[in-house]
Amino acid sequence: MKKIHKDALPKDREPQVGMVLGLVRSDGMQSEARITEVAEEGITIDLNHPLAGKALIFTLKVVEIN
Repeated sequence: MKKIHKDALPKDREPQVGMVLGLVRSDGMQSEARITEVAEEGITIDLNHPLAGKALIFTLKVVEIN
């Protein structure tokens, strides 16, 4: 979780809880952040991947063993 000022957001949209923001990191890579709280002094964003904390189940097929 990270707090940022509302001034860092585009002026054409009102921030709302659950809104997803597209971000460009300092290394040029793109990522997403979800707004978790909107307050007078700023907003709180969650930078975790949407699947963070979820139970993931994978089905694998072994095709060769060396």
